[in-house]
Amino acid sequence: MTLSVKLDFALTVAQAAAGNFGDGPIYRAQLAVLKMFGNGVGADQVDKFVMLERQVASATNDDIDLSGVLTGVMGETVTFARIIAVALVNAPKLDSAARNTTNLTVGGGSNPFLGFLGGTTPTLGPFRPGAGVVLWAPDSTGFGAVTNASNDILRIANSSGAAATYQLGIIGRSA
Repeated sequence: MTLSVKLDFALTVAQAAAGNFGDGPIYRAQLAVLKMFGNGVGADQVDKFVMLERQVASATNDDIDLSGVLTGVMGETVTFARIIAVALVNAPKLDSAARNTTNLTVGGGSNPFLGFLGGTTPTLGPFRPGAGVVLWAPDSTGFGAVTNASNDILRIANSSGAAATYQLGIIGRSA
């Protein structure tokens, strides 16, 4: 199976000012990233992905095993050797679904994948309801290697109060 990935992100801002003689200048700024990944296991390439919508109960953890437990869209087992990009949204896919009311935190747990986290017990977050994050490292190393039974768990921890439904995308390489 051939995989191609497009990471497309833009933050566009426009601010208008009122001048002494009516409408003033408009300031526009944009931070934009367009990153294309080809199929393979080298720099700027990927060959594995999962897109998930998961639910985690109140005050519990969702420990995601990155090494041989996830199922891809074609029913195949997905085993990551390297993680290249991660996207997390603390909200369900459908706008019509009930909104989350609790915060999510990434990291911690036993055998954690540290990749984009630093220190001995690092976490990222909390991500309030509706919040999200996208991280990517397109070079040959990516965020680092995934090693079965050693550093292969990506923990999504939910605060107490209610269950939370979240979206998670992981892009990586098999070698």
